[in-house]
Amino acid sequence: MKKTIFIAEDNEVYLKLVKAVVNTMPDLEVIMETEGGRALELIKKNNPDLIILDIQLPGINGIEICKELRKLTEFKNKPIIAMTGYPEDFDESIVSEAGFSKFFSKPIELNDFIKSIQDFLSI
Repeated sequence: MKKTIFIAEDNEVYLKLVKAVVNTMPDLEVIMETEGGRALELIKKNNPDLIILDIQLPGINGIEICKELRKLTEFKNKPIIAMTGYPEDFDESIVSEAGFSKFFSKPIELNDFIKSIQDFLSI
């Protein structure tokens, strides 16, 4: 059965990298967005199996998106991964309090990233 991953990332290089990594795994559909407000609406509409959010998105940032999603029943236990290129601005306690399931600082460690996706989706 196909699973859906939603990626919200405004950096084109990272968007392509994450999509390329995800595309190496079978039976995954990828939905992408670069702006926070549109990302939040698309996530609510599509109810993906896994959500990957850049923290520094234009519009609504990843922290606020995660907080909003966690208020909704269908997203209470959904895996949500945070990514940031500015780890000094967001320590893991801020990310954890927002409700993220896992935190990656850029540059991401690919093997750990892939394993996390596989674990969260049970694939």
